[in-house]
Amino acid sequence: MIALRIAVAGLALAAAAAGAQRAPAAGNPSPGAAVPATSLGAAAPGTSPGAGGSADSSVTVDLLTIGQGDFVFEKFGHNAIVITDRVARTSVAYNWGVFDFNQPNFLGRFLTGDTKYWVAAFDTRASIEYYKQSNRTLELQRLALTPAQVLALRNLAERNLLEENKYYRYDYFRDNCSTRVRDLLDQVLGGALRRATEGTPGTGSFRTHVQRLIAESPATYAGITIALGRRADSTLSQWDEMFIPMKVRDRVRELRVMGPEGKLVPLVAVEQVLFTATREPERAAPPQWTGYFFAIGALLAALVLAAARTAPASGGARLALRLAGTGWGLLAGCIGVVLLLAATVTRHVYWQQDVSLALLPPTGLLFAPLWWRWLGKHRPGLPTTIGLAAFLLPPVFGTAAAFLDGGWHGALPVIALTLPVHAAFVAAITLVAAREPARALRFKAA
Repeated sequence: MIALRIAVAGLALAAAAAGAQRAPAAGNPSPGAAVPATSLGAAAPGTSPGAGGSADSSVTVDLLTIGQGDFVFEKFGHNAIVITDRVARTSVAYNWGVFDFNQPNFLGRFLTGDTKYWVAAFDTRASIEYYKQSNRTLELQRLALTPAQVLALRNLAERNLLEENKYYRYDYFRDNCSTRVRDLLDQVLGGALRRATEGTPGTGSFRTHVQRLIAESPATYAGITIALGRRADSTLSQWDEMFIPMKVRDRVRELRVMGPEGKLVPLVAVEQVLFTATREPERAAPPQWTGYFFAIGALLAALVLAAARTAPASGGARLALRLAGTGWGLLAGCIGVVLLLAATVTRHVYWQQDVSLALLPPTGLLFAPLWWRWLGKHRPGLPTTIGLAAFLLPPVFGTAAAFLDGGWHGALPVIALTLPVHAAFVAAITLVAAREPARALRFKAA
């Protein structure tokens, strides 16, 4: 169950990270029907107000940023482009990254990384009320766009809603809800947002941002730390960091654009907090939990060594040692199989080049029965030696390679957890074999 939970927690990143928005279920009062809707009741439901219209100063654009929520897929926040037409008395919130657990083949797409998400337009007022009820902070930024830019943005959003355009393969770092909002704003601003942020270093990597946002759930933190590979450890620019909705809010707040009088003016004309959640604020940095990981690994290692020292004279200690090795092998092997499949047969590219695959190798599934037999009546031969080594040696080589090529930073918590345990099992083999020569491993065929 632990292995399954960790694997699912890591996989949850594929469907949930960085502000994906679950589609409302039938009868759910939020965020409204997934069609262009009205908040003031003047336009008929199901219409597309203003699409293809002319530039009009009565139409305004706001960036709505939604803070963290309770579920894993809400920990990364969310955002939407709100377009309000005072003449038509409509207000529509355009949301990207919408998904539905009940859509056909959701699980298959979810597991393989071939996710099919979409854009939907929700009633603004209903959306705001829903997020208030969900205890999520709401911030609204009125953007100082020209009428022509407003019209262009509105037309782009409406074009995205067309059936032939609305679906896209969601990438939790490069093409999620927030990056779609970022890209549309940048497009109508003539590239100003990208120019202001692409060359400026950000404050972390994909891994560290994810870790700080999901730190409330240690199991999810562990799963994602294990699952993410080297690609998630590159230092990001401010442009890249806008896969997080709150980073879009911050960069938009800082941006200056050319005003109607030829002078630079703030892009955000008016900013207001619509609702403040009664929850802990968003973490500024990831928790430093490597010490805790090491403490757990060291405790497990101490228990293994204690059992190994008394196993030759105690049937209970021998059974405990057999169960410990078999359980550790099965746990590591199951996680290793998940990591191997994700890196080789799915589109989860950020699971590739993962040191955790060496630290928790799939060969644990071979180690488990061999360990059980080795401490039983089975006299070990060369196959047993090879099987045990195939599980206990990869962590050593993987750790060494990670330190040599500089890829150890992201994997350090996993190294701190697993390496002491693997070392303890190597020591256990030595201790048991010293007292029971029949258990000594054979390095040559009989």
